[in-house]
Amino acid sequence: MLDHEDDIRARLGELFLTLHLDREHEVAFKRQNGEDGVPVLLRREKPLSRDASLLLVLLRQEHAYTDAQDEPVTVTRDHIAEFLGRFQGDSAHDEVRVDRRIRAAIAALDRLELLTAAPDDPELFLVSPAVVPLIGTAELLHLERMFLEGAGAPVDTATAAAEEDAE
Repeated sequence: MLDHEDDIRARLGELFLTLHLDREHEVAFKRQNGEDGVPVLLRREKPLSRDASLLLVLLRQEHAYTDAQDEPVTVTRDHIAEFLGRFQGDSAHDEVRVDRRIRAAIAALDRLELLTAAPDDPELFLVSPAVVPLIGTAELLHLERMFLEGAGAPVDTATAAAEEDAE
């Protein structure tokens, strides 16, 4: 990929796509060119559920808090359940429903190859380094603020100011 980066960028540009390379995390992906009037070529996937989006925020936070250069970033199912539990509301008393929502969120991010079960422990999940370039600081702060507001939690002015600075 790196040997032919210029050629790949040029070809993707002809297709109204942009190549994103993150050499630090060794990931690459393409995005639709956001300019007005360009044809939409990438297939639109079904949007992530609320729980899967929250889980994506958790995964990005874990990468921010961990030095991923030393070893892979991991999260446990219990950690995921605890994090998502803060946003469950009244349905948190129905354990079967909560478990189903957690499994669905994990499965959604597994399909995107952003979260995979550890081979030797089904309760431990490896976080893909692709979450870092995929969810930038501005997007992370925006999602956090939206979910806090949606949960009825007070959003401090420092969070809003940090979101504006990140943009």
